Amino acid sequence: MKAIVISLPHAQERRGRIAQRFSEAELPFEFLDAVDAEEITEADMAQVDTRYRRRWGLRPVASSELACWRSHVCAITQASAGPDSMTAIFEDDAILLPELPAVLDALEHSPVSFDLVSLVRRSRKPLVAAQPLAAGRSMGRVRYSEYCAAGYVITREAAAYLAGRMKRMRLPVDMELLFFWVHRLNLFFLDEPVVEPDEITPSQLATDRTVEIAGWKPPRHRRLAYLLHMAASKRIGFRNLVSGKIR
Repeated sequence: MKAIVISLPHAQERRGRIAQRFSEAELPFEFLDAVDAEEITEADMAQVDTRYRRRWGLRPVASSELACWRSHVCAITQASAGPDSMTAIFEDDAILLPELPAVLDALEHSPVSFDLVSLVRRSRKPLVAAQPLAAGRSMGRVRYSEYCAAGYVITREAAAYLAGRMKRMRLPVDMELLFFWVHRLNLFFLDEPVVEPDEITPSQLATDRTVEIAGWKPPRHRRLAYLLHMAASKRIGFRNLVSGKIR
């Protein structure tokens, strides 16, 4: 399985650290140059779907969020255009756990059809409709929301679907990828993670410029309407996900 690591070109220390982790895991990979938040222009910021965010009462987007979103879109687009049937995508602060190689191999040969599998899982709540994977591991569904895109496996077909869908930024990339009721893909999580985010190393995307829009502050009822909309969508989406009624 092809592995891509998203990393800023000048982040040599981080690149060295993640390269060592992949070497120890005996996994080949290639770097994909991340979009630098410091180089985001006003024209780039226009890629944010401000109409959508204002309609739902969402806050302005920081340039660091847009840079991260665009970096993942680049990786997903590459995965959609390559010859590999699936691709593993990582951020350069990912900590690779010893079980990762076996899990990637199991996913590559899994009889269970999937679009997207998150390799990170912060919660330890039980999975729903778990499927056996390998070496006592399993994958299944989660009812709650996850917010970390440090590592995931995506099929070529799902990557093409997302690349076509994510033309403008509506939500941060972890929500775009891990909120099954947003993209309606066949999303699985592992019973135990094989990738963890490095909570100690500071982020390279520290810029905090935001999209400035006149009259941005919408009525509070819009935010409430958004929360209710997402809650209802998640409930319906989870039922469809478990029953196989997806996309």
